[in-house]
Amino acid sequence: MVPAHALKLAEAAPSPLLPLLAKGVTLSQWDSSDQTTAQEIRSFCLAMVKEVYGFDYNPDWHQDLDSLLEGEASHYTAANRGCMFVLRSPQGEVIGTAGMRGLFWKPNMVEKFRERYGDCQQIASNWRMYIHPAYRGQGMGKSLVTLRELAAVNYGYHTMYLHCDIAALKLRNHWETLGFVNFANDIKTSHYDKPLA
Repeated sequence: MVPAHALKLAEAAPSPLLPLLAKGVTLSQWDSSDQTTAQEIRSFCLAMVKEVYGFDYNPDWHQDLDSLLEGEASHYTAANRGCMFVLRSPQGEVIGTAGMRGLFWKPNMVEKFRERYGDCQQIASNWRMYIHPAYRGQGMGKSLVTLRELAAVNYGYHTMYLHCDIAALKLRNHWETLGFVNFANDIKTSHYDKPLA
């Protein structure tokens, strides 16, 4: 059963996670009533998309980011079995994000993987995992992955799905070291999943 109230996993995170934060960096879970943070998250993610993939904003590709501005209707709220974690620098700037939402928000993926997952209601998906370049390589991403997996289990999901660029060998290796298994490849995309405890 999904809890009616928002989970505050970041505040209740297991203590081994917190030492993985760089000095002065704070971790929180986005609250859907905080529209200032919603706009900061959206801007940060779009900047990272531009940096990493070279893409500008596209309403078809970035509906989930637009949904942040819809408050409780966002893909990343407890009411919708999702969450968004935020890292901030000592100066208060957003330097990292990690979202989790049901795969059911992507009808094309539901159809594509119907044979593997059925209706996808129990499949969580990994979204908007970005760390600012100045803070990469310090282990904070692993904390965010763990928090998302804890959230997914709390919301009743049994599998975590993600996809990434097929040519991003370093990133693909990263996901594989975290227990994700590559189960399908398209022309440009590798698809991964991992059972959740």
